[in-house]
Amino acid sequence: MKKLSANSKLGQHFVKAYRNSDWYSLEDVYAKPSAAKQAAFKRCLQQCEAENGKHLCIIGANCFFFTVAFEARNSFGTTGLRVITKSCDYLVYF
Repeated sequence: MKKLSANSKLGQHFVKAYRNSDWYSLEDVYAKPSAAKQAAFKRCLQQCEAENGKHLCIIGANCFFFTVAFEARNSFGTTGLRVITKSCDYLVYF
C-alpha cells in the first residue's frame, strides 16, 4: 500500500473524486456487471469491513475496471481515505 498526502496532486484527485461520487454499488455504474467485477467488488467490501471502514463508493470506472474508496480509521484514531485500484492500493492521509 502506498501512502499519499491529501495535499499531493494524486491525493487531491482521490479526495475530490470521493467527495463527488454517487456510485455506491456496481449496478450504479454497470448495467450488467460481470462475475469478475462482482467478485472484485465483494473483496473491496470485505476489505472495508476488515479495516472498520465506512462510506465505500466507486470513484472511477470504465468498461474494464473500477476504483473504490472508503474512509478508514487506524488504531491511533487518525482517519484517512483508502483507495483500491486494479493495480495498487493507497492510503491518503490528512
